[in-house]
Amino acid sequence: MLRLLVLLLGMVGTAAANPTAEEVFGRHQSASPGLSSAVGGYTYGCLAGGRMLEANGPGWQVMRLSRNRFWGHEQLIDVVKNLAAGIKDAGHAGILVGDLSQPRGGPMHKAHRSHQMGLDGDIWFKPAPKEVMSDKDRENVSAVSMLKDASFDTDPNLFGAREQLMLELAAKDERVERIFVHPGIKKAICAVHEGSKQGDWLGKIRPWYGHHYHFHIRLSCPAGNRLCKAQAPVPQGAGCGQELAWWMGPEPYAPKPDAKPKKKPRKPLLREYPESCQLIARD
Repeated sequence: MLRLLVLLLGMVGTAAANPTAEEVFGRHQSASPGLSSAVGGYTYGCLAGGRMLEANGPGWQVMRLSRNRFWGHEQLIDVVKNLAAGIKDAGHAGILVGDLSQPRGGPMHKAHRSHQMGLDGDIWFKPAPKEVMSDKDRENVSAVSMLKDASFDTDPNLFGAREQLMLELAAKDERVERIFVHPGIKKAICAVHEGSKQGDWLGKIRPWYGHHYHFHIRLSCPAGNRLCKAQAPVPQGAGCGQELAWWMGPEPYAPKPDAKPKKKPRKPLLREYPESCQLIARD
């Protein structure tokens, strides 16, 4: 019995000495001081000097306030505010903002693999109401799918000029590297804009799994953020041809014939993160 007790105490001590990154980053309620800086990668990084997006502003309202995921690199916050202003200037009430990052970035509990260094943000397709929403409504109101019966076709009663404008304005911001949407939404955008001489913004709209309730903005590494690990650049072109056609077929969704049962992924430990992130998390 004594040996078992000693063993259990040893296991507890080991866990305390080697916490998961999710556990440590999730404790913080405020950002670290200093200039905004993205550290590491989009799925394995953190955020120094994060900035908070206010719950309400000209043309935006933040959803799910209890999550405390309304932080980001100063450039992400500015991109969101600019998008909100553009939508408001076009005569709409504004946008609903979903998850950005935690105060110091890092992995989130039961949530995104990315959104870790303050350069990712989710914007709901659902229009913002004219009135300011209560905290309760922000927790309970649901996002709305833009698709017809889980198909590859958008619902014209839901996905229209406003939703297309949101994507266009966001993609035309030079700081935005790519925007993830459902393949059916990419198809709808291509149907309207392919072949038009409006620059290369259409190629930034990238088809991906899910993303029919919201779209996911991702910024490129900001200038001067030398610890930010960049992704491969977006392929040239509008992305409306064979690349999009592949997403419309069965291959992306078919299980691999030799696939093994998925194991529950191990949560990375804080000590496995970049050294700068360990300092930011423990500060």
